[in-house]
Amino acid sequence: MSYPPSGPGKTAPKLYQDFLVFDPLNAGKSNVLADFSPPVGEGVQLAPAIGSCKHDYTTKQSQSITPPLDLRPDGTTHYKLATICKKCRVHAGVRVNYARSTNPCPNSEHPLHHFRRVRAEDVGTQERVEFGWQCSAPQCRASLRVTYRPSRIQPEQKDLLTNTELLKRRYEAILQQEPTREGIRQATPLDCLSRLRKYIKDSLKPEHDKRVFPANNKRFMEAFGVHGHDCQELLQWLGFKYAVSSQNNVLLPWISLIEEAGARANVDAAKPAASRRPVAG
Repeated sequence: MSYPPSGPGKTAPKLYQDFLVFDPLNAGKSNVLADFSPPVGEGVQLAPAIGSCKHDYTTKQSQSITPPLDLRPDGTTHYKLATICKKCRVHAGVRVNYARSTNPCPNSEHPLHHFRRVRAEDVGTQERVEFGWQCSAPQCRASLRVTYRPSRIQPEQKDLLTNTELLKRRYEAILQQEPTREGIRQATPLDCLSRLRKYIKDSLKPEHDKRVFPANNKRFMEAFGVHGHDCQELLQWLGFKYAVSSQNNVLLPWISLIEEAGARANVDAAKPAASRRPVAG
């Protein structure tokens, strides 16, 4: 990377406002976050693309490191903010690193960060889009990364979990297969999502002692079908693995896969010890 980065830049408040309105899923030809508007009166000002999500971000506290009140950063300081939009479910992250800083902003000469683009550090894949920035103040040079990841659960997968007609069919299929079983009820979309979240969170807890459960568990079948077969492809994509015991089907997620499942499902939980084989409880 050449230093200092050249070209126009954005103050921290301006960059923050652009971060809030930028929709990576509907960016259009111009990028309100990474591009720059011409001076007023010299051209069209950048604006979010038509149809962009009006984000409602919430902070993922366990994945964030926020600055303590009145703490002044030094060369060892780094912060990160992890968020998810409640509407479009996009994951957005901001990371700031002061490794190059000797006198970070704000200071007497530079009351605000002024960030310039470092395009050589951009990333653009199906899994992640990242934009690189660096503060132009010579003694600050704070590195900034803004990252976006799409929703872990795709629309067709969400429909599989929340479509009330599908949930009704699963309920009827259980009654047909086990007509004398008591306590069976039709799951709601919230039931289905809540149970999936619980299975993943439990499997990520190293202290959780219940790692295997039968696939004919009635609450499991209400949400995912008889023995989970309606959602088997989704469950396996999330990292769960089916095995057959001497008595019945068993759902068994392995450690190498369940860690990935936790990321895909956006579950805020501690990573289990690598020597364990956690499975859903």
